[in-house]
Amino acid sequence: MGTRSLSNGHDAITKLKASSSSSSSSPYTNIHPVQLDATDKSSLTQVAQLIKEQHGHLDVLVNNHGISNVNGDLRHIDIMETNVNGVRNCIDALTPLLAPNAYIITVSSGIGGRQECHIAPLQQVRARPPVPGRCHSE
Repeated sequence: MGTRSLSNGHDAITKLKASSSSSSSSPYTNIHPVQLDATDKSSLTQVAQLIKEQHGHLDVLVNNHGISNVNGDLRHIDIMETNVNGVRNCIDALTPLLAPNAYIITVSSGIGGRQECHIAPLQQVRARPPVPGRCHSE
């Protein structure tokens, strides 16, 4: 589990394990936090090397990072850097480690469709046909 803060990563894993009905058969026994900044390509290179050395491959890559504002500013450059470039950076750095039949899951929020972001109106986004091989939300 990549996380900017290792203590937050440990806390999240503890909560996941606690939510499991049986600790002996918990699906969360093989999750380990690694410090990762999706906007820092050197951080991603280090994480990719660590994964390759310790595990050889990834079965699933989940991009679940994003910010909605920086000090109340909905147009701050860090939002684009994290929410768009960060996802791309992770995919670029970690795709070579994906096992055959692995999955890439990118989690997003409604912030991408908000008018304040000055992205195509949500109706236009939804009207686009799905791209083969990619998810398309309705």
